[in-house]
Amino acid sequence: MAWQNALVLENNEKVVQFWKSNYQIQTTVIKETWRGKRPKTVEHKKKGILVLTNQKVVWIEEMEIRRKSYHPLVTIPLENIKGVQISGPTSNAVSIADAIGEYAFDLADPAVASQDDLNFLKRIILDQVNARKQASTANLTRRSRWPDILPKGKLLLRKRLQHTQF
Repeated sequence: MAWQNALVLENNEKVVQFWKSNYQIQTTVIKETWRGKRPKTVEHKKKGILVLTNQKVVWIEEMEIRRKSYHPLVTIPLENIKGVQISGPTSNAVSIADAIGEYAFDLADPAVASQDDLNFLKRIILDQVNARKQASTANLTRRSRWPDILPKGKLLLRKRLQHTQF
Protein backbone atom coordinates (compact mmCIF):
# COMPACT_ATOMS: atom_id res chain seq x y z
CA MET A 1 0.00 0.00 0.00
CA ALA A 2 1.42 3.35 -0.99
CA TRP A 3 1.19 6.36 1.34
CA GLN A 4 -1.09 8.12 -1.17
CA ASN A 5 -3.82 5.54 -0.40
CA ALA A 6 -3.69 6.48 3.30
CA LEU A 7 -4.23 10.17 2.55
CA VAL A 8 -7.84 11.34 2.45
CA LEU A 9 -8.25 14.45 0.29
CA GLU A 10 -11.24 16.81 0.37
CA ASN A 11 -12.87 18.40 -2.68
CA ASN A 12 -10.42 20.56 -4.66
CA GLU A 13 -7.54 19.42 -2.43
CA LYS A 14 -4.26 18.37 -4.00
CA VAL A 15 -0.80 17.37 -2.81
CA VAL A 16 1.67 20.24 -3.18
CA GLN A 17 4.85 18.60 -1.84
CA PHE A 18 5.95 15.66 0.32
CA TRP A 19 9.13 14.70 2.17
CA LYS A 20 10.43 11.59 3.93
CA SER A 21 10.68 12.48 7.60
CA ASN A 22 10.78 11.32 11.18
CA TYR A 23 8.23 12.60 13.70
CA GLN A 24 9.84 13.48 17.03
CA ILE A 25 7.60 12.58 19.96
CA GLN A 26 8.51 13.48 23.52
CA THR A 27 6.89 11.53 26.34
CA THR A 28 7.39 11.64 30.07
CA VAL A 29 7.96 8.36 31.84
CA ILE A 30 8.45 7.61 35.51
CA LYS A 31 11.91 6.17 36.06
CA GLU A 32 12.86 4.51 39.32
CA THR A 33 16.26 5.60 40.58
CA TRP A 34 18.10 5.16 43.85
CA ARG A 35 16.50 8.48 44.95
CA GLY A 36 12.99 7.26 44.22
CA LYS A 37 10.64 7.68 41.29
CA ARG A 38 11.49 10.60 38.99
CA PRO A 39 9.89 11.83 35.76
CA LYS A 40 12.13 11.61 32.71
CA THR A 41 11.50 12.95 29.22
CA VAL A 42 12.12 10.38 26.50
CA GLU A 43 12.26 11.19 22.79
CA HIS A 44 10.99 8.75 20.17
CA LYS A 45 11.28 9.06 16.42
CA LYS A 46 8.72 7.54 14.11
CA LYS A 47 9.42 7.06 10.40
CA GLY A 48 7.01 8.44 7.81
CA ILE A 49 6.08 11.01 5.18
CA LEU A 50 5.34 14.70 5.73
CA VAL A 51 2.72 15.78 3.17
CA LEU A 52 1.73 19.35 2.31
CA THR A 53 -1.58 19.82 0.53
CA ASN A 54 -3.26 23.07 -0.39
CA GLN A 55 -5.51 22.67 2.70
CA LYS A 56 -3.47 20.90 5.40
CA VAL A 57 -0.19 19.38 6.54
CA VAL A 58 -0.37 15.66 7.24
CA TRP A 59 2.25 13.37 8.70
CA ILE A 60 1.73 9.74 7.68
CA GLU A 61 3.43 7.08 9.78
CA GLU A 62 5.16 4.24 7.96
CA MET A 63 4.85 1.00 9.87
CA GLU A 64 6.63 -2.17 8.88
CA ILE A 65 5.72 -5.30 10.80
CA ARG A 66 5.19 -7.91 8.09
CA ARG A 67 4.71 -5.46 5.26
CA LYS A 68 4.70 -1.69 4.91
CA SER A 69 1.55 0.11 5.89
CA TYR A 70 0.80 3.81 6.21
CA HIS A 71 -1.40 5.59 8.74
CA PRO A 72 -2.09 9.36 9.08
CA LEU A 73 -1.04 10.38 12.58
CA VAL A 74 -0.91 14.20 12.55
CA THR A 75 -3.22 16.51 10.58
CA ILE A 76 -2.83 20.28 10.83
CA PRO A 77 -5.24 22.49 8.84
CA LEU A 78 -3.32 25.34 7.19
CA GLU A 79 -5.61 27.94 8.80
CA ASN A 80 -4.45 26.79 12.25
CA ILE A 81 -0.70 27.05 11.61
CA LYS A 82 0.83 29.79 13.75
CA GLY A 83 4.43 29.40 12.60
CA VAL A 84 7.09 27.31 10.91
CA GLN A 85 10.63 27.14 12.22
CA ILE A 86 13.68 25.43 10.75
CA SER A 87 16.67 24.21 12.71
CA GLY A 88 20.29 25.21 12.51
CA PRO A 89 22.73 24.16 9.82
CA THR A 90 23.64 20.83 11.45
CA SER A 91 20.23 19.13 11.33
CA ASN A 92 17.33 18.95 8.89
CA ALA A 93 14.53 19.64 11.36
CA VAL A 94 11.37 21.66 10.88
CA SER A 95 8.85 22.57 13.58
CA ILE A 96 5.25 23.48 12.81
CA ALA A 97 3.24 25.21 15.55
CA ASP A 98 -0.52 25.53 15.85
CA ALA A 99 -2.94 26.39 18.66
CA ILE A 100 -2.57 22.91 20.20
CA GLY A 101 1.22 22.69 20.27
CA GLU A 102 4.39 22.23 18.29
CA TYR A 103 5.20 19.32 15.99
CA ALA A 104 8.85 18.54 15.25
CA PHE A 105 9.92 16.66 12.14
CA ASP A 106 13.39 15.45 11.15
CA LEU A 107 13.63 15.44 7.38
CA ALA A 108 15.25 12.25 6.16
CA ASP A 109 14.82 13.23 2.53
CA PRO A 110 18.19 13.60 0.76
CA ALA A 111 16.62 16.26 -1.47
CA VAL A 112 16.48 18.57 1.57
CA ALA A 113 20.15 18.63 2.41
CA SER A 114 21.18 22.27 2.81
CA GLN A 115 19.96 25.31 4.74
CA ASP A 116 18.72 26.79 1.45
CA ASP A 117 16.55 23.71 0.89
CA LEU A 118 15.09 24.09 4.40
CA ASN A 119 14.36 27.78 3.78
CA PHE A 120 12.65 26.79 0.52
CA LEU A 121 10.58 24.20 2.40
CA LYS A 122 9.55 26.81 4.97
CA ARG A 123 8.61 29.25 2.21
CA ILE A 124 6.47 26.62 0.43
CA ILE A 125 4.56 25.85 3.64
CA LEU A 126 4.05 29.53 4.54
CA ASP A 127 2.93 30.37 0.98
CA GLN A 128 0.27 27.64 1.18
CA VAL A 129 -0.79 28.87 4.65
CA ASN A 130 -1.18 32.45 3.36
CA ALA A 131 -3.06 31.33 0.25
CA ARG A 132 -5.43 29.24 2.37
CA LYS A 133 -6.06 32.08 4.84
CA GLN A 134 -6.72 34.53 1.99
CA ALA A 135 -9.17 32.09 0.38
CA SER A 136 -10.96 31.65 3.71
CA THR A 137 -11.30 35.39 4.30
CA ALA A 138 -12.41 35.94 0.69
CA ASN A 139 -15.25 33.45 1.22
CA LEU A 140 -16.31 35.22 4.42
CA THR A 141 -16.23 38.72 2.97
CA ARG A 142 -18.03 37.80 -0.24
CA ARG A 143 -21.22 39.89 -0.42
CA SER A 144 -24.22 38.01 0.85
CA ARG A 145 -27.76 38.24 -0.54
CA TRP A 146 -29.23 38.52 2.96
CA PRO A 147 -29.07 42.34 3.15
CA ASP A 148 -31.17 42.50 -0.04
CA ILE A 149 -33.72 39.92 1.14
CA LEU A 150 -33.99 40.99 4.77
CA PRO A 151 -35.65 44.44 4.29
CA LYS A 152 -38.25 42.92 1.95
CA GLY A 153 -38.97 40.22 4.54
CA LYS A 154 -39.46 42.83 7.26
CA LEU A 155 -41.86 44.71 5.02
CA LEU A 156 -43.92 41.58 4.35
CA LEU A 157 -44.00 40.76 8.06
CA ARG A 158 -45.29 44.28 8.90
CA LYS A 159 -48.07 44.00 6.28
CA ARG A 160 -49.14 40.59 7.67
CA LEU A 161 -49.19 41.94 11.24
CA GLN A 162 -51.34 44.90 10.17
CA HIS A 163 -53.97 42.61 8.65
CA THR A 164 -54.01 40.15 11.54
CA GLN A 165 -56.46 40.82 14.34
CA PHE A 166 -55.66 39.72 17.88
